[in-house]
Amino acid sequence: MGTYAYVEFDTATKKQIHKYQVLANLPNAVRPDKLHSTLLYSRAPMDGYKPAGNYYFPLVARPAGLAIWESKNDDGTVSKCLVAMLSCPHLVERHNFLMDEHNGTFDFPTYVPHVTLSYDVHDLDIEQLPFFEELVPHLVAIAEHSEPLDECVDIKSHKINAVDFN
Repeated sequence: MGTYAYVEFDTATKKQIHKYQVLANLPNAVRPDKLHSTLLYSRAPMDGYKPAGNYYFPLVARPAGLAIWESKNDDGTVSKCLVAMLSCPHLVERHNFLMDEHNGTFDFPTYVPHVTLSYDVHDLDIEQLPFFEELVPHLVAIAEHSEPLDECVDIKSHKINAVDFN
């Protein structure tokens, strides 16, 4: 079994992102309590890896644009995920260190820190969306967590409709 690790955002960051999701009227938006940034997605076990837990000093990431990334579903169909790419050298350094230190694997040529805003925006034109950076000028990560990689995660439980998040 592999390893999945992610960083958790503070409540203020989750609220700002959720306000953006509502303003942009995003379909299949990720629930505020599920917003995160993937740090590791290794199909190989990462023996000895222990997540950092709560950070002594929070990490600050800056938005670096929106993108549509295709994701293959369990049934073979393809979804168009909307992600906000992040500029955060510490996340890149931590990812690279953990991969080297624990012999992890990664399915993509480059690790790009990001937060998924929607698991399927269909044919949404992202050029028509409000500027993410204006509503979410920075994202604050407060902790690092991990769990065994379960490649059959049901993302339906992560989706929301446009509802308030208090």
